[in-house]
Amino acid sequence: MLRDKRSCWLLENKNLFSARIGGIAEQFVGRELIALEGFNKNSDLYYWDRSVRGSTAEIDYIVAVPGQVVPVEVKASAFGHLKSLHLFLSKYPSVPFGIKVSEENFTRKDKIISIPLYSVTQLEKV
Repeated sequence: MLRDKRSCWLLENKNLFSARIGGIAEQFVGRELIALEGFNKNSDLYYWDRSVRGSTAEIDYIVAVPGQVVPVEVKASAFGHLKSLHLFLSKYPSVPFGIKVSEENFTRKDKIISIPLYSVTQLEKV
C-alpha cells in the first residue's frame, strides 16, 4: 500500500510530462546533434529567432555543415505548424532545405524533410 504522498501523486498524474514534452523532445534532439560525429564536428549548435512587433519566429537548431547551414525544427507530435521554418527558408533562399523532427514518418514536401524522432542519429545521411 502506498502511503507516501509523493508516490501517490506521481501515480495519479499520468500526464506528468505532457506539458513539457516539447522541451524534452528539443533536448533529446539537441543532445543527439551534439553526439553526431562529423555532422556537427567543428561547430556549436545555434538557434534563430526573429522578433518583430506583433510576431515572433524561432528555429530550434541551426546546424553548420560544410558550405551551408541547415535549420532543424523539433515538434513533439506529428502535427504542428512550421511557420518559422517556412519563414526562415523564404528569408534565406540559398538554404537548400530544412529538417522537421517529429513523430511523423519520413517525408519530403518542397524544401522540408521530415524525419521521425527515433532516426535523429541518422541525420548525417539526410
